[in-house]
Amino acid sequence: MLREITNVVQAEPGVTKRWFESDFFDLYLWQRGTAVFHMQLCYNRDRPGESAISWREGVGLFHDGVDALRRTASPVLESGGRFDAERVNARFLRESAGLPIALRKFVLAKLHEFALVGPTRTDKPPRATFRREDWQRHRATG
Repeated sequence: MLREITNVVQAEPGVTKRWFESDFFDLYLWQRGTAVFHMQLCYNRDRPGESAISWREGVGLFHDGVDALRRTASPVLESGGRFDAERVNARFLRESAGLPIALRKFVLAKLHEFALVGPTRTDKPPRATFRREDWQRHRATG
């Protein structure tokens, strides 16, 4: 089951970063108030084939996989890769039962949209080279 990591460092005024994790998923959300403007669902966590479905307001949906040849402490994502929607969406549905309903519906809608129409952005989307920023790698202490 996904559980929220509640001690995420909040460094950007007006933006709330949220992180939910399980043994298979890392879900990262960026919100202004209650509105999500960026989402990243990483799956196959710590396994071969680690990948992410990302959505950013004004940019759209895209899928990335870890470049296994350049694996470092912060895995580098490469565009594209196969998305096994049936397996990932079904597992997210099971593991997200404890999420706030609005967030769960939002992520499920994005996963289903991607499964039906694929990426909305096929060129190189604007994103950081490395998948995990500092706040996504380490839980804050205290």
